Amino acid sequence: MYSNILLKVAMGVLVLTSIIGCSKEEEPYHEIARIELKGARCLSDSIKKIETFFAGKSTAKEVDAIWTCYSFALRTFDKYVQGENKNSYTSNELRNFLETYFLKEDLKKSRRTHIISDALLDEMMIIKRLFLGGSTNSLKKDELLKTLDLIVVFKKITEDLLPHSKLLFTSGSQTPPSEAEFKAAEQALSKASADLVSFLNQRTSRYEMANLNRLLNELHLFFRDLDPNSKFGKVHIYVPIIAKLKALLLNTNSFAIEASEWPAVGELLSQVAAIGLRAQYTFDVESLYSIEKLDLLERTSRMGLEIVKNSFSYRDHGAIAVSQFLDLIDELEAIDLLPLALTADDAKHMTSRFLDLVLNPEEKYPVSGLTLSKLGYLETEINGWAQVQKLMIRKEENDGNPFWRQMKMVLNSPFSLSLDTLERIVLDGDTAATNIEGATRLNWARAGLSMLFNAYIADPARRKTMNLSTKELHNAFIDLRPIFIGLDLIDKDDFIYDQSLFRDANLFMPRSD
Repeated sequence: MYSNILLKVAMGVLVLTSIIGCSKEEEPYHEIARIELKGARCLSDSIKKIETFFAGKSTAKEVDAIWTCYSFALRTFDKYVQGENKNSYTSNELRNFLETYFLKEDLKKSRRTHIISDALLDEMMIIKRLFLGGSTNSLKKDELLKTLDLIVVFKKITEDLLPHSKLLFTSGSQTPPSEAEFKAAEQALSKASADLVSFLNQRTSRYEMANLNRLLNELHLFFRDLDPNSKFGKVHIYVPIIAKLKALLLNTNSFAIEASEWPAVGELLSQVAAIGLRAQYTFDVESLYSIEKLDLLERTSRMGLEIVKNSFSYRDHGAIAVSQFLDLIDELEAIDLLPLALTADDAKHMTSRFLDLVLNPEEKYPVSGLTLSKLGYLETEINGWAQVQKLMIRKEENDGNPFWRQMKMVLNSPFSLSLDTLERIVLDGDTAATNIEGATRLNWARAGLSMLFNAYIADPARRKTMNLSTKELHNAFIDLRPIFIGLDLIDKDDFIYDQSLFRDANLFMPRSD
């Protein structure tokens, strides 16, 4: 979903950069001659063609028509409009021209003074400077010609993406594409990102995140006025999260993209989008029971871990500070994206404990925050879960695998374990056979409990036996309590659930010899 948003935003910026090329000035406006322009409806019609492109249904002819229209609009403007200054144009001159001849009907429907707002013009002028340089107060004649050259570049980018548009811009079907199709789409995306970055003006391409927020909000209003059913939603609310992630992964500030950062930002965005493409086919229940989808899930996870690993190349020190993760939690809370109705304080506490305790068994890694060593430990546990899952799907065993030996202890207990339709554990020593669904849940529990036991067992000698004392169990419960409350497993006033759990387990759980 979010990768689709990123790609659509990028496309929207390309489109509007091509048709809006100047900003607001308080100079007198020269009335445009009333002429009949053949094909003037193309600008409004192109919005529908863009929707078709995002639906993965465009033809090469339709893509060509989009950019031909924008080129026609600018050339016509240059031909028929004389600015107050003969070497440059004001925003009112361009806006009035577009709204008079290309967006006339849309302007009437909107019931606004202008369908291209002052704020949108201001923000697009800043985008203009990213690519063309120059002033944010005017568009010079030579910059108009450069814009026409940029249209050629943008057209080539969309033509390269066209064969992959259905995969890039639409939600995944039940059957995932082949690995070759994924890689081809990812390569096209990476090339498009690199091509776009290469045309940025290196001297004037610093870009404030506040401007991105304002631009996306104005784009939302613009497309809504053109079409009340527009799917260009309020994506600007995600900008603060993007800013914090950029700071975390590139070890830089969160308020601007510096001119020197664009290559890294472009590469990062294409990598995130590539993960998003795969994720829409992998993060579902069926992925856990299919070898093919499990392989895809593993590759997607590795790609995500690789992005985090790469972030350490931007750091002289060896850790991503806990505070950077906590800053991200504040932004998630601001737009109500924290899961399980967690408060920011609860989420911050658990995140700190996860980074400095759960990912740090036996206190092997003394540095606070996320380190490569801790990330390696997490990757090992994820791989171990996947290895066990594949063995169960194939109905195979591998006693040389330590993760399988753990799982075998669970599956081969004197009383077979499975889950019924109400998610209750069923113990039946005579007839119960663990199905793949129940075994999968037990595999999740095995992996999670293994990490928790390693984290909370204070005595290293007891780690091999994997058992918690009542005090250790209570410490783990207090840290995990907000999750239990969010899942409605315990009452918010229950602080002794671990004690009753310990008592019930000793009284009622069958014991082996």
